[in-house]
Parts: sequence; C-alpha cells; structure tokens
Amino acid sequence: MKITTKFDFKDKVFSILKKQKSEWVKCGFCGGEGRVIGMDKKDRMCPDCYGKSGHSIYIGVGWGINATLTIGEIRVAHRCSNVSDDGSIFDNYGSQDEKYTESYMCYETGMGTGTLHDGDNLFPTEKEALEGCKERNKKEGLS
Repeated sequence: MKITTKFDFKDKVFSILKKQKSEWVKCGFCGGEGRVIGMDKKDRMCPDCYGKSGHSIYIGVGWGINATLTIGEIRVAHRCSNVSDDGSIFDNYGSQDEKYTESYMCYETGMGTGTLHDGDNLFPTEKEALEGCKERNKKEGLS
C-alpha cells in the first residue's frame, strides 16, 4: 500500500477556521483620537475609550484565514470497508464503512502535544484558503 498525503514535511500551508467576525467602531466621544483637549488646552486620555480610540463590535461568525503554518508531523487514519458475513455480535468484527483522514501538527502550534490540524482546513495557497472560506460561508449561510 502506498499512502500519498495532501501535504509533505516543511510545506507552508494556510489554515482556516470558523471564528467571530468583528468590526472596529471609532469612539464617539473623542472621534477616534483617544485623547481630548479641555477648555484649559490640557490634553487628557478619553474618558470613554480610555485612550483606545474605539472598540470592536461582534457582527457574527464566519470562516476566515487563521495562520500560515509549517507542516512538521503527518497523521493518517485509514480504515477499509468491511461487510460482516459471520453475524458476530462483536463490533470490531462487524460491518465498517471506509474512512480516511489526514491530520497535521505544525511547528508554530506545537509538535507532539500541540494542535492537531484537520487536513480539510489546510490549503497550499492563500488564494485557495480564501476560496475555501468563501465556499463554506456560502454553504453555511454565514456572512
């Protein structure tokens, strides 16, 4: 048996995930400056935004590019399809559907005990990752 994976060691990939989308709103009090000038011409930090110039408001969820990663470990799980003909009561001898999954660990998110990335959420180029996000957002009815 020869197993060929979507990615190889040291490949740079783009990961996507479903995350909250936010929008930046400028502070209405200071106009996004983060500072206010009093009648005495003294400059002070804005009392509404505390110098941050505004705040984020959450506008929903959607698929987006998460990070650029480097493949360091590849895990493949492949199970063959099996139709049981002996009528055994044991599950491990029963009928099974074929299953194939690829998952990857990357240097940036930890090797061995780090994050395990599903191969379906990794793309070789930023363009393909953006297309994947767009397709999933459309399919799931997300903005």
